[in-house]
Amino acid sequence: GGGINITGDTTEITDNLISGNFAAMHGGGLDFRSVSEPVVEYNTIIGNRSVQGAGIACYFGTFSNNIISMNEGLSDDPEFRSMGGGIYFGDISECNGTPPNFVNNTMDQNTADDGGNIYISLSSPVIKNSIITNAHSGGGIFRDDSGGDIYQPVISFCNLFQNQGNNYVGVADLTGSQGNISIDPLYADPANSDYHLRSEGGRWTGTSWVEDNVTSPCIDTGDPTSDYSLESAPNGERINMGAFGNTWEASRSNPDRLIRILVYEIAEWVHPLLQKAYPDIIYSYAIENGSQVKQVLEQELFDVVLIDTALPEKEVLNTVMLINASKPVSKKDIIVIGFSKETIKGGFELYLKAGMDDYVSAPDADQLINAIKKQLSEIQNNDGSALVRQPAG
Repeated sequence: GGGINITGDTTEITDNLISGNFAAMHGGGLDFRSVSEPVVEYNTIIGNRSVQGAGIACYFGTFSNNIISMNEGLSDDPEFRSMGGGIYFGDISECNGTPPNFVNNTMDQNTADDGGNIYISLSSPVIKNSIITNAHSGGGIFRDDSGGDIYQPVISFCNLFQNQGNNYVGVADLTGSQGNISIDPLYADPANSDYHLRSEGGRWTGTSWVEDNVTSPCIDTGDPTSDYSLESAPNGERINMGAFGNTWEASRSNPDRLIRILVYEIAEWVHPLLQKAYPDIIYSYAIENGSQVKQVLEQELFDVVLIDTALPEKEVLNTVMLINASKPVSKKDIIVIGFSKETIKGGFELYLKAGMDDYVSAPDADQLINAIKKQLSEIQNNDGSALVRQPAG
């Protein structure tokens, strides 16, 4: 290891700048291949060089809230390719067989022949709530085929964006599933290693909070089961992706954020109706299959679920119960409102008794929004401000 090379038992590396180091083979910044359970958190690992794991080389460990950027995998031998510009996850059988845990890290502008940001060999790391961007070569996450299908990374709630050589190599492209996205994270100033996320709600500059004119898509989009309690208000009651997630430096939620609505209906009519009438105050997503409800609620934060009561009665009741059961997981109340295309007098008391919050018969867009606003009126952001914006006019 060029910067730090440690062998032995559990080691903690916290709050360090590890920069400008070189190793002839493994771990330009950190080499933990012989440590049983390293804990690496709140470090900036930048501008290191080696053949394997220019930033970090490891078999096992817990890595959280680190910035790993501009590390360079290099090899003088044309027949030996550099691997893992940011981090190299090696054979877990060399340690205790427990997969590495890589959570809430930011990786940017690392480079290697294979695995510009992350290289995986004979390992199944858990990669979550992380931002992995702008590898100059080698791909975002690269898994070699030495272990066949036995070893697979578990990747969720991550943003892989503009990695040269593809975001996923040797791994199924998970964009759009398991909470993974591929969108510009809107870093504050990556050229000067400022990886705070821009936000209309507030971003920490190192000396003060400032408000931007855009909000990063990585704010409030981490795993909804992850702890967010250290993020200052308003925090959207959901952890941010990246190195500052669940820290006091986490960028704040936009206090004027959109109302997030999930629409479960047979034939799409309410979803386009709302999108057309209120494009500036709502974000809506439509599904037509009840089996999708649990998955979507686990992956995204919604304020409201609208349910078409033209669905079979049993399906409506099961969906309401499923949503109510998911509330402790999402850590946020979800308003459930039923609707019907035709005018119905009575007959919906069963749904209200099952846990539905309201019911609107033959609604237009204004009636639905008013019903939603009525239910949300007592829910506020953590700083006491209103949760939703009022429609113009």
